[in-house]
Amino acid sequence: MQTFDHFFNAAIAEWPERLELNVVACGPVYVVEGLAPLQEKLSANWANTSIAVLMSNMHWAISAVVNRAFETRDVVNIRDLNKDAVRDKFEADLKVILHRSLNWSSADIATIKAYVAGQGHLPLGA
Repeated sequence: MQTFDHFFNAAIAEWPERLELNVVACGPVYVVEGLAPLQEKLSANWANTSIAVLMSNMHWAISAVVNRAFETRDVVNIRDLNKDAVRDKFEADLKVILHRSLNWSSADIATIKAYVAGQGHLPLGA
């Protein structure tokens, strides 16, 4: 099984280098217009592959970190994202899936377990 860096680099290469998206206040929260459809489009590229669960969640984690970046800036350069923040979000979400599989298949769960086993620091039982 490949490492976090492999999946991160594959995913980040699919994102535009620079994002200039409109941020709209919605009460106490804000919406980054166009971010969700972009993340969904990039994730869809991996549908029906053996690593779809990993790549879908990697794009989701990148999207979450991008969303937070728009709190403090008008332009987000993808290469400037905090890689540790992406990793934290990615691996936390995988742990949630392992405890509540939601709509993921048994093959997807096996893929997550193989990823976890290869990382050596993301405990299955946590």
